[in-house]
Amino acid sequence: LVGSGPPFDDPYGIVIDGSRALVANRPTPGIGGNPAVIAVDLVTGNRTVVSDLSTGMGPGWGNLAGIAIDGSRAIVTDVTPAAVFSMDLLTGDRAILSDNNVGTGPELLGVNFPSLSISGGRAYTLGQISVPNQSPTPAVLAVDLMTGNRIDVSSRVTGSGPNMFLGTGVLVEGSRVLATMGSLGLIYSVDIATGVRTVFSGLANATVGTAQVGNGLGFDFPIAMALDGTRVLVTDQTTPGVWTVELATGDRAILSDNN
Repeated sequence: LVGSGPPFDDPYGIVIDGSRALVANRPTPGIGGNPAVIAVDLVTGNRTVVSDLSTGMGPGWGNLAGIAIDGSRAIVTDVTPAAVFSMDLLTGDRAILSDNNVGTGPELLGVNFPSLSISGGRAYTLGQISVPNQSPTPAVLAVDLMTGNRIDVSSRVTGSGPNMFLGTGVLVEGSRVLATMGSLGLIYSVDIATGVRTVFSGLANATVGTAQVGNGLGFDFPIAMALDGTRVLVTDQTTPGVWTVELATGDRAILSDNN
């Protein structure tokens, strides 16, 4: 064992907050556990609970996903219930920033994976929304950090381009959102203003009818992304490793893997 403190169950989203990392810890599927934000000391590895049902006040959460820093608070997405929370970094107090009772916009049915990126007063995430007279649609969503209002940035009913599927990760890069479509092995580029979707990087894909963009081996199941100068670092779940993708060309290369 490395570090002391409460055990992890299913650690998911992670963000750096000064000298500590904040981890969105969710119950292990089929086993259970304590849904909590856990702080990890970057030097010792020691763990402390920042917020759970016994630490901090406010509504409880159930199945945490993404976490990001917004000033003196953290923004946390929860799959069940489908909601976006704010959490005070000092006290652990929780409040619902946006759900189907707080904020306006499309009905939120789910928030996927550790997908959360903050830019321009908004939190961008991936999820499913309800569409009148249609089946639920995957969407890139923006949540106003002041009001909690939700905006359908791009979905099967907003914007154009290859179909949206349940995405796995988001990253705001300038005027666009990069979104990993894990099951497709693709990364989409989504224009924030118009919702238009194009392939940023990936092999040709018959499911959505897109041509190859960028040179290099294809992704298997891309998940999370981080910006590194003129390139994006991408994790792949099926072929465990970290990839680089050039912002200008979409060219892919493996930076680190088990080989």
